[in-house]
Amino acid sequence: MRTKQLIIQTTALAMIIVLCFAVQAMWFSRKTVYVNLQEIYDRFEYSQSMQKKAEQTLTARTNIIDSLKYILEVEYRQLQSALDKSQEKRKEALVQFNQNRQEFLQKKQTFEKNNAEMLEQYDKQIWTQINKYIGDYGKEKGMGIIVGGNGDGNVMYSPGELDITEDIIAYINLKHKGV
Repeated sequence: MRTKQLIIQTTALAMIIVLCFAVQAMWFSRKTVYVNLQEIYDRFEYSQSMQKKAEQTLTARTNIIDSLKYILEVEYRQLQSALDKSQEKRKEALVQFNQNRQEFLQKKQTFEKNNAEMLEQYDKQIWTQINKYIGDYGKEKGMGIIVGGNGDGNVMYSPGELDITEDIIAYINLKHKGV
């Protein structure tokens, strides 16, 4: 009876050891790789389309500000040439100029704030999508860890074969297209 118990315990211990080796082999067989995040961001098609969208908005807002500035400059020149007009006309022109100047400054400040918020929101959307796609890639390929570096010292050295930036760029652009 005692021999039978010893055989069962030895077999159970052997199975636990084999299981530990299997788990360890599976864990360490997962690859640790890295990507260049700036390159991915720059070459991600979604990032490029969002940048074009932002540029269009920024250009439109800049055109509006430039137009308002031009109108103010014309009004200022008219105000300068109104010195020969009556006191009442000069006062009206000055009041109108100051109102337009205030509107211009408020519009400019609002646009600057909105531009910063828009760019921050676009950037957040782009990084959210990149992170999701890189996570999907890692799961599909059975990766252990994907380290993101951007040239600021996060990855100090790695052999080139561990750099999967090109694979990630191709993958996320296909995912973005719905492929």
